[in-house]
Amino acid sequence: PDVLARRTEAEARAKAETELRDVSTALETLAEPVIMMRGHTITSVNHATLETFGYESKSELEGQGVTVLMQTPEASKHS
Repeated sequence: PDVLARRTEAEARAKAETELRDVSTALETLAEPVIMMRGHTITSVNHATLETFGYESKSELEGQGVTVLMQTPEASKHS
């Protein structure tokens, strides 16, 4: 294995991790709610989401179906 190639890979990985951390920080500090989902399941929310929907912790939403954030008529369309 080439030492230079390993160093280049490590540098690229470190740069990607830094960029991901920067994006995560930006999303967390936005004043607008941000809800990330996989399928219909909430995987991540920011602080504004908690404030907007009246939750105290991310764990109350993460892992739940997105319908927990919808009014009943809308929720039935996504079940």
